[in-house]
Amino acid sequence: VYASNPPLTHGNSLAGLVEIKTAQRVEKSQTQIAASLANVGVLRTQRIKDSCFVQVYGNMQFSKPYLYLNDTQEMLQSFSSQDVGLNVHAHAGASDLNYYAYFINEGFEGKEYYFNRQAESEAEKQRLFSIFNWHYRWKQFRLEMNMGHHWSKGGLRLAHQKESLKEVQYQGNIKLKYFASDYLYVQAGISEDFMRMECASSEPEYLWDQRENATRIRQDSSLHYHLPETFVYLRYRKNNWIAGLGLRKHLGREESPWAYQANIRYLSDRFGSL
Repeated sequence: VYASNPPLTHGNSLAGLVEIKTAQRVEKSQTQIAASLANVGVLRTQRIKDSCFVQVYGNMQFSKPYLYLNDTQEMLQSFSSQDVGLNVHAHAGASDLNYYAYFINEGFEGKEYYFNRQAESEAEKQRLFSIFNWHYRWKQFRLEMNMGHHWSKGGLRLAHQKESLKEVQYQGNIKLKYFASDYLYVQAGISEDFMRMECASSEPEYLWDQRENATRIRQDSSLHYHLPETFVYLRYRKNNWIAGLGLRKHLGREESPWAYQANIRYLSDRFGSL
């Protein structure tokens, strides 16, 4: 987790970015099963070769046993989710390939207090995202290609208010790293980021008017952006010192200035990092 601004190799992101790495190696094939009052899940890891494997998992969440024992049906009526994931990793010679995909479908039904009375509340959301990584090593060079896709659709209803949101996002980058020595490496590349959001809402003209035949107003909006960029990043580490310098520029506009970032860090054996 990057508590402050992450390196400029991560485009269109600020503090709070979470970087996740999937498993690069598994020791053996195995099956794991998990169960509770509200969930059943299965994970299967299949080792193909020393450095090639496939992981498949799925979970189903249900609410009836949990709600029965906790006696919360008055405000929370039901919740559910179904998700499935796939992770494929392969290694051949100087190349590494990894593909990860995940889908989840969630639902909720309950009641909330709205203008001093109980009102029905429903929510649902479906989400799919996938990530593809390919790395190739040659002498002191490392070539990387990364692509990502994200799609989601959700809806919310509270009393006579309704909202829906659709979102799609594509990301990709190609970067070349050069390891000049054990202490210094430089990388450069180009990236592409596209996102589109479509929002729709329907609600009474006057929020306090909750009659079935109340006059309603509808609002629709669509937002999108397209962000091609190029970047350069240099990192030096020796003993307890780490220093970095990054540059990034939007390719779509000639007048767009360079964004720059510099950092220095000292790892203290006594006080941690400074």
